[in-house]
Amino acid sequence: MSGSCTLQSAASGQARSSAFVRAVGCDTASDALACLRAKPATDLLAAQKKAGVSPSLGGTAFPVDPGTAIRTGNFHRVPVMLGQTHSERGLSTFQNYDYLGTPMTAARYEAAVRSAYGTNADKVLAEYPVSAYRSPGEAWTAAQNGSTSYARQQLIVAFSTWVPTYAYEFAESDTPHFTSIFLIQQKSETARDFPFGGAVHVDDLGYIWDYLGQTLPYDDDQLELSRQMIGYWGRFAAQGDPNGSGEPSWPKYRVKAGELMSLVACDTSPASGAAPAACSRASRDFAEEHNLDFWGSLPS
Repeated sequence: MSGSCTLQSAASGQARSSAFVRAVGCDTASDALACLRAKPATDLLAAQKKAGVSPSLGGTAFPVDPGTAIRTGNFHRVPVMLGQTHSERGLSTFQNYDYLGTPMTAARYEAAVRSAYGTNADKVLAEYPVSAYRSPGEAWTAAQNGSTSYARQQLIVAFSTWVPTYAYEFAESDTPHFTSIFLIQQKSETARDFPFGGAVHVDDLGYIWDYLGQTLPYDDDQLELSRQMIGYWGRFAAQGDPNGSGEPSWPKYRVKAGELMSLVACDTSPASGAAPAACSRASRDFAEEHNLDFWGSLPS
């Protein structure tokens, strides 16, 4: 959940580490480690942001690039669960543009597409024209959702070649957003009115555990979805298989079928007298919903 297989080279990691030590003012100290340990956390965080510290290849932790390891099967063979939310990139559009008071314009959309997709940019602009969306920001979210989902599918396929792989998409579109966004929405009209496009990055986390002591206003059906997800995650952690009695069957990923577990709450009418429920199911709609045929057709 979160993270990626992208690591910098050992040389780049060493260069950034040296830049970090300089930024925090410990490059001339006789004992750099002692100097770093004596610095306030605020100084370390500021230096980390400035130096761009991130994991790197090398040593016993990552002797082989994780992307290569997964493609070749050169990793510890244990069951894998991985997935995403239905509108993964809606949050980044909000964070990087509207939340900063600079909503994406048509010109910035084209520039962002050209920067992100290089020689494929013209094809992406034709497939996701601004005219087909209510705003350039929504066009950007749609394009990013598609490319992100394609990358996720390729990772799922790679894992499923070697180990039992359980893939999911959190698709509860009417959910209260995760705590950090929810708290911002209480104070910001921009955040309340922003078209996130359904469940965005991190929205699934609140269904699995509490965060910062904040209780989110889930309805009864969503609470049932939370109960179901906690069961799936708990059984997977305990036995390497999320399935359990009385719950919808979660199939192992197979390339031909392309089935993911779509995690969603029902919409039970209080007047119906029916008990609240989750409506999760194995679905083959992922490729169509995220336009994966288009993304797969682009030269790599």
